Amino acid sequence: MSEKLHFKVSAGLKNIIGKELINDKFIAIFELVKNSYDAGAKEVTIKFENIYSDDSTIYIIDDGKGMSKQEIIDKWLFVAYSEKKNNTYRDNIKFRRNYAGAKGVGRFSCDRLGETVELLSKTNKDINVNRVNINWNEFENVDTEEFQNIEVLYDEIQSDLIAAQGTVIKIYGLREKWNRDELLQLKKSLTQLVNPEANENYDMFSIILDVKEERENDRKKSENEKVFDKDRSDIDIMILSKYQLELYDEIEIEDYLQKILSEYFSYDNLHFTFISEFNYPFSEILLISDDKIIFQEEEYLDYVLGYSAFKRDREALEVMREENLKDLESFRNGLL
Repeated sequence: MSEKLHFKVSAGLKNIIGKELINDKFIAIFELVKNSYDAGAKEVTIKFENIYSDDSTIYIIDDGKGMSKQEIIDKWLFVAYSEKKNNTYRDNIKFRRNYAGAKGVGRFSCDRLGETVELLSKTNKDINVNRVNINWNEFENVDTEEFQNIEVLYDEIQSDLIAAQGTVIKIYGLREKWNRDELLQLKKSLTQLVNPEANENYDMFSIILDVKEERENDRKKSENEKVFDKDRSDIDIMILSKYQLELYDEIEIEDYLQKILSEYFSYDNLHFTFISEFNYPFSEILLISDDKIIFQEEEYLDYVLGYSAFKRDREALEVMREENLKDLESFRNGLL
């Protein structure tokens, strides 16, 4: 007579789906930000605190729907469970989004980043904030222990980090140090999650990278720059090209210029606009600017002449359009 047996899960599973699976700290943060996005957050802040010291901390703070105590037990602590696979999940978020992740292991990205994680979460029905503390070291070197038998601590607290609802993931005991170049690389990779065509009615999602030490470094550096307007938060750079560039060409040029321009501007928020046609009104801004470098005078002159003809044609079309609109309005009013 046969009998039923069951799998047992070793505590070593943590490493397999944690720091061994997610072998890059950039991907780890990316996965956590995707979780915020999937939770319907409109804004997520990645805050690095004391980043250049031995007690540095990373915060992932979002304003998503949050989790109650029971949801933490049934979902966040349920390994490989993903609510996003459930058809009802889409009905429970305000905006219709394509899920950024649905494997149910993204939360183990915390293990890749640091030894300890503190989860704070609150729904709009909760009075207090739910808190879970996990020390990943307790899962190390105990492969004979069953995963589910290693306890994690839970309590309820008050916290200013969450207002009406949302989730905060605090990671400390960081496994790797971060430097400025890596933070810039992180910032660039996170732009893939931001929809440039989002509006207030659909899919608003912004990502804030908050590094106090780098803000201070930028401020000090800017004070010594005569060219830089310290009241501006970014710099716009327009590039006039003879040909229409492919996206990968633009990215390659941006990377090249970013390294050069970083020697002159302390702010890393450089915006590049590529112009190959008569992109009204960007072309006019470029032409009247006194701050430009011309590599080929003849090509530039051809562009100026071409733009002048384009502008006259466009202004003529605008006049015709206004006249047609007036005629149409008169017709509607019964004057014709």
